[in-house]
Amino acid sequence: ENVGFCRRVDGYGHYEPWPENQPYRPYDRAQLYLEVRNLSSQPTVGPRGETHVTYARATVEIRDAHGVRVKQRDREGNGQWVDTVQYETKRYTRGPLHDFHMLYPFQVPTTPGVYTVTVEIRDPVGRRSVKTKPIRFDVAGP
Repeated sequence: ENVGFCRRVDGYGHYEPWPENQPYRPYDRAQLYLEVRNLSSQPTVGPRGETHVTYARATVEIRDAHGVRVKQRDREGNGQWVDTVQYETKRYTRGPLHDFHMLYPFQVPTTPGVYTVTVEIRDPVGRRSVKTKPIRFDVAGP
């Protein structure tokens, strides 16, 4: 699957990549684009008359150069700082959907250095799980 940092996303396969070797600044907002394939859709009645729903559950970890987890804001719940973020994406469609994209926006760590982000995507219906390799990003000094 396709994974990378981006500036903007207009849909599946339509995104503007973040410039290679360009570091982030502390407190910047980064966006990680992920293409997810081979998911299972379930028949259902959606809020606008859709006929199917497709789920993907993600677990995201950010680690510093020493392998220590970096705290992130929890996307679900009360916005606490957590070591690992978990969230779910649900898409309602008018037919079975097997591929889609996810976007993971997050606040860049405040300390300059080298970091990696790893994402595990699970298909709770099809019981499929996939984990990205650690994806490097740098945070420059002020």
